[in-house]
Amino acid sequence: CTSEWNGVGPQTGMQTTLFRSHAREAVAAAEQELRYALDEAVSLPAVDQSTVEQLRLAVAAHEAALVSYDDWEYATAIAAAWQMLHHVDRALTAIGQPDRIHDPVEAFGSSPFASE
Repeated sequence: CTSEWNGVGPQTGMQTTLFRSHAREAVAAAEQELRYALDEAVSLPAVDQSTVEQLRLAVAAHEAALVSYDDWEYATAIAAAWQMLHHVDRALTAIGQPDRIHDPVEAFGSSPFASE
């Protein structure tokens, strides 16, 4: 008998498929919030530099998530999605929407996959 977690046996394909799906959903959810934050920032008459920097960091995390996903590095993609949400939350808080999303990095420290 093999374990689906040890990378050996027929279950490995199913685990990878589920992990890929989870990464895709995490990145898509973070993208949706990033899009919202960018739209909100653009609609304001002025945005302070710290908000711009948080949005820039969120966009960089988005790029990292996409590259990781394309490279089949699903754990890294999920960790980048968490970073994206973290920066989006900070940007939204700065523009007056502090409770729009739940910042996973603030709540849990970092993605459970960040060190993999």
